Amino acid sequence: LILTASRWRGVHQLQLWVQPDQQGQHEETLLQWSLATLQDYPRWPVLLTLSSQHHSAIQAAKRVGFQEQQTLLTMRRKI
Repeated sequence: LILTASRWRGVHQLQLWVQPDQQGQHEETLLQWSLATLQDYPRWPVLLTLSSQHHSAIQAAKRVGFQEQQTLLTMRRKI
């Protein structure tokens, strides 16, 4: 979890990763903690970055009020 709270710019940034064997267990708690922490900051929008393969995090984000705005597909190839 990386939370970048901003007092002077117009957006807060949140990046969330959970180890694969722990997925589905901690996402909602981490998101709720992040949103609670942001209560002490200006009410800017929150930009959340998740892997599109992290389905439990996507569902947790939707449960706490996030809406999908954009999906970025990143492809890799070993050379």
